[in-house]
Amino acid sequence: MKVDKEKLNVNDTVFVSKPVLVGYNTYFRYHIIREERITRITPKRTKIETDKGIYEYSAPFVIPDEKDIRENNIARAFLSISSTLKLLNKQNISLYTDDEIMSMYEIAKQLKEIIDTHNAK
Repeated sequence: MKVDKEKLNVNDTVFVSKPVLVGYNTYFRYHIIREERITRITPKRTKIETDKGIYEYSAPFVIPDEKDIRENNIARAFLSISSTLKLLNKQNISLYTDDEIMSMYEIAKQLKEIIDTHNAK
């Protein structure tokens, strides 16, 4: 649900919907919803400044519902998985302890099952 920007005031808390960049000019299907506090509004209300950025009047301020919260959680999980995979690709796994390798193996088996199930569809 969109917010009526005419009713916003300085120090109000707003939720901003932001797209999740996957690659060059490619976005994930859901957005991240971030809580921000308004610090300044221009006199003509063409720009709204928050503690985390400056937005044009058409900024994606939202009132999150259950669906938005669920999609936000999925988008955050997507980012976490992506960053973990990038980090894992840079690691020399042979330097980990035997217990760490076995723990990672258990997680890797579960991931492989999910991937195999998805690819079988």
